[in-house]
Amino acid sequence: MVATYTEQLLIYQDVRLAWAAQLPTLPVAVRVARFLELEGVIVTLDGQGRVNCCYLGTDPSFSVIPSVAAREFNYEEAQEEMKELNKIAREHSKSSSDALPGIEEELKLIPFVSPELDATPFRPDELMESEEDSRPSVTVKLRVNCQSHMSLLDVIITIHCEPPLSVDHSIAHLMQIGPPNPESELEFIFFTVGNFLPLDLSVTATASYANSTGAPRLVQCMFSLPLSLFCSACPPAKSAEHKITLETNRPTVPLPAIFPDFELPDLPQNVLAVQFHSEACVTILASKNSQRYRLQSDALEALSAVVVEFDRRIRNHFGDSQDFEISFIGNLPTLEYFTLIETHLEARLLEETYQHLLAERAQQFRSIQKRLLTRFKDKTPSPLANLDTLLDGTYRQLMAIGEAHKDNSVSIHQKANSLACGTNLMLYILQLRTRMSPDEFRVLSSAMSTRVPPPGELGWEEITLASIQHLLRSCLAKNDREQSTTSAALKMPRDATRLEKHIALFFDRLLKGGKLSLIPQAIRPIPKSEALKASAGDENDSGLAINGDTKDILLPKHNQPNPISPPPPSAESAAFAVSAVMSAAFKGKSRLSPLPEVTTGQTV
Repeated sequence: MVATYTEQLLIYQDVRLAWAAQLPTLPVAVRVARFLELEGVIVTLDGQGRVNCCYLGTDPSFSVIPSVAAREFNYEEAQEEMKELNKIAREHSKSSSDALPGIEEELKLIPFVSPELDATPFRPDELMESEEDSRPSVTVKLRVNCQSHMSLLDVIITIHCEPPLSVDHSIAHLMQIGPPNPESELEFIFFTVGNFLPLDLSVTATASYANSTGAPRLVQCMFSLPLSLFCSACPPAKSAEHKITLETNRPTVPLPAIFPDFELPDLPQNVLAVQFHSEACVTILASKNSQRYRLQSDALEALSAVVVEFDRRIRNHFGDSQDFEISFIGNLPTLEYFTLIETHLEARLLEETYQHLLAERAQQFRSIQKRLLTRFKDKTPSPLANLDTLLDGTYRQLMAIGEAHKDNSVSIHQKANSLACGTNLMLYILQLRTRMSPDEFRVLSSAMSTRVPPPGELGWEEITLASIQHLLRSCLAKNDREQSTTSAALKMPRDATRLEKHIALFFDRLLKGGKLSLIPQAIRPIPKSEALKASAGDENDSGLAINGDTKDILLPKHNQPNPISPPPPSAESAAFAVSAVMSAAFKGKSRLSPLPEVTTGQTV
C-alpha cells in the first residue's frame, strides 16, 4: 500500500496496481488492522492527529451465473412471496422508525394557558391611548424542554396569531438549552387590537434550531385561547336576523355548564349571550323539549367563532364519545353569505377606482406645476390664465381622494375579516350537513379559503372561482361534457354574479352526495330524462350547467327584488360617485365626506 500526496491510496499486487481509493485526508502512516470480526480495516493517521478507519469492501466476483432453463411462471407463488416480502419490509421500517430518535424527542414545546384572564389588562403604550382603550389579556407560559443529550444553540421561538389577536413579543431567543438546564419557561401576553372578529382562537408556536449534526429542525405546537378574551357576557337579544340551529343525540345541557366563564345572574339556564368588542351580540338558546340549540345574531360573521367554540366545548362535555353526534338543521345561509362577498368586492372595486383617480390627478397636478414654473421664469410677465386656481382645485381633489382612499382601505380590512368569518361558518355548516371526512374537508378548505388576501395581491373572489370551477369539472362533474381542463387568466370580476352561481352549484352538488377529491373519479352517466330537463333550463357558463331547481333554492331570481343583498357594484357607478365628490372638493371642501356617503351604486 502506497499513500500519495493527492490523498490517494494505491494498492499493488507484486508490481501491478490492483486498487486505488480516495482518502479523506493526507496520511503519514498506514496500517491494516482487525476489529472484532471485521478484517482488512485500513487505519490511516494524518499530520493533525486524526485517525480514520477505511474499508475497501468485498472482492469482485468473476463467476458467471449459469442460465436457468425456461419454465412456466407461477403467478400465485409470486404473489404469496410478494406479500411475505412486504410484511417483512413493513416490520423492518416500523422497527427502524422506532429506533431512530425523532425530531420531537430533541425539543418539546408545552403550553400552559390560564382559563382566567389577567387581573390587570395589558396596555402597550404604542396602541393604547386611554383607559377606555384597554382590553383584557391572558398570559400563556410556554415550557421549552430539551430531551437531547447535547445542548442546542440559538433556539428561536416564534408566535403566530391572526387579528385581532396580538402578543407583547412575537419572537424569543434562547442562546443555549440543554444539560445541565434542559428546561426553560417563557411568558407571552396575548391581547386584542381593533374591532375585528376572531376567525380562530388558536395560536401557533414554532421553535427553529439546528440539531447536533447541524441540520435545521422545526417543532410546532398549537394551543387555544379562552373565548372570554374576545367577548364578554351581555343580556340576551329577543330576536335576531341570522339563526343557526344545531341538533344533538343527547339531552340538552345547561348552558352555564358549557360556558362557565360567561354566566350571568338572573338568567335562565337555557339562555346565554356574549358580545364582541365590535358590539356584535350572539345569543345561545337551549331547547327544553327537544335536543336542539339555536345560535342567533344580527351579524352572520359573528356566529363563526361562537359556533365553532360551542361545538368544541359540547364535545368535551360528553368526553368525545364515539356515539355523540351533532348536526345542522335548516337551510344554508347562502344569500346572507353572498352579501358578504358582494360588499367585499364592492370595496375592492372602489379601491381600484381611487387608485386610478389618484394617478390621474397626480399627473394633472404635475403638469400644472410645470406650466406655472415656466411662466414664473419668463422675463416678460404673462397672465396666469387661472392656472393658480386650477392648481389649488387639483390639490384639494388630491387630498380628498387620498382621505377617501385611506378610509376605504380600513373598510376593506373590516369587510375581509367579515368575509373570512362567514366563509369559516359556511365550511363548518357544510361539514356537519354532508358528514365530510377529514380529507374531503381539507379539499373544501383549500377551495374556499378563510384567508382573504390583502389589497395588492390576487383577490379572494378570483381564486375561489378558479378553485370551484376545477372541482366542478373534476370530482363533481356529472358527465363528460362538464369535464374540462381549460382555465382562463385570473382577473378581478366586475360583479359577483358569476361567482355566486358557481358557489350555489357547488353547494348543491355537495348536498346531493358529491364527494370531494383531488383525484378525478368515474363519471356517473345522467339519465336521458334528467339530461333533457337540464338542457332545457340550464345556463351555460364556462361549460357548467346550473339546474333550475338549484337556481330557485340557492340563488335569487333576477326578476325578483332581493331584500338582503344590494345590487352588484359597477366601475361606472363608482367613478360617477367619486367624480361628484371631487367636484364638491374642488369648490372649497378640503376633505371628503365620511365613507358611507361615497359608496358605489349610490345615485348622485
